[in-house]
Amino acid sequence: MDTSLHCTSKKKKKEEEEEEEKKKKKKKKKKKKKKKKEKEEEEEEKKKKKKKKKKKKKKKKKKKKKKKKKKKNIGQLKRRWNTHLWIRASLSFIDDLPQRRELSLEGGWDSNPPPTDTLQPGGGVKLRNAALLDPPPDK
Repeated sequence: MDTSLHCTSKKKKKEEEEEEEKKKKKKKKKKKKKKKKEKEEEEEEKKKKKKKKKKKKKKKKKKKKKKKKKKKNIGQLKRRWNTHLWIRASLSFIDDLPQRRELSLEGGWDSNPPPTDTLQPGGGVKLRNAALLDPPPDK
């Protein structure tokens, strides 16, 4: 029997066993790394969820704060009101135009209001030249 062959075969077996052990160790290390990564990812997800929940709570707190009332611009409001009054006055003047024309043609107001003593108790208004308003009676 050749002892050299036998020794080499033992050496080969040892080397193979060592390689297998190395492979097993590598696999274990890989598994450990994978487990660590998975744990870290899970922890990160939990942290993100907590952060999201915290953010939502902060938003609710913001909603509870009272809003400050805006100060109104008084000058702008006055201008708006004055234009409103001016428009109303001009519209009422336009509505009164036909009556004013008739009165001025018949010697009535001449764009001046009648004196207060010509007001009748019934609510009607006597004009200064009332005779001109009524047609003369037919004889």
